Amino acid sequence: MKFLMSIIRYALMAVCIGCLGVLSGQEDSRQGTETIALVLGEKITEGAQIRSKILEKLLNQFSKDQGIKASSGEIEAYLLWSNGLLRGRLKALTSEAKLLRVNLKKSNLSEEDRVNLMSALDRKDKVIHMLEIQIDMPELTEEEKKRVIEFHRKLASETIIRGKINKLLYVKYGGRVLFQQAGYEPIDAYRDYLREQKTREAFVIYDKKIARDFWRYFLEPDKQFLLPLEKSEAAIMRASSPWGE
Repeated sequence: MKFLMSIIRYALMAVCIGCLGVLSGQEDSRQGTETIALVLGEKITEGAQIRSKILEKLLNQFSKDQGIKASSGEIEAYLLWSNGLLRGRLKALTSEAKLLRVNLKKSNLSEEDRVNLMSALDRKDKVIHMLEIQIDMPELTEEEKKRVIEFHRKLASETIIRGKINKLLYVKYGGRVLFQQAGYEPIDAYRDYLREQKTREAFVIYDKKIARDFWRYFLEPDKQFLLPLEKSEAAIMRASSPWGE
């Protein structure tokens, strides 16, 4: 259920943001011309989101080396599945909002209860409106709709490819899995993969403080978001094809 809700939340943000990435944790935001790190021959001179930059570039190369792609059939299946989630969530919220409106008509409500109900209804109505826009795009022109659909296809492709990458890494390295806003991360597999890449000199972080912060995320993940080991494999496998393939 956590994974399904994360997909819904992520879909709501999809109109505004254009990429998947490692979204949590604090990182150094320093900027300058000095080379802070080097990954696959590319210089990094800004500390902001350095973990995402390094991991994304290495995983993109990994997917190319492994020939990982998202087929048209997979993209269509993913979009159909995610649209079904959104419609299911919309239906549930509409029912909840209807019940709140019924309760607001009760004559024996205290002023405090009335204010709380109105506040809850307002929040649900806002989410309902967002979902309606996300699903039907009623306020967009045909050209705008085409661009949004194309963006959703791109996002679906990236999500599918990341799921396949995570599955391969988990199968090879195993370990713990971390629940993140963008889905499940095989955090120990990332750690071991990055260690191998560091040994092969695929990347190097010159700044010692930034290096410590970089590795801390993989060595000391937030325990409250770690899945029990017995549930880790199922989560990663499900995330690699969430539409039920």
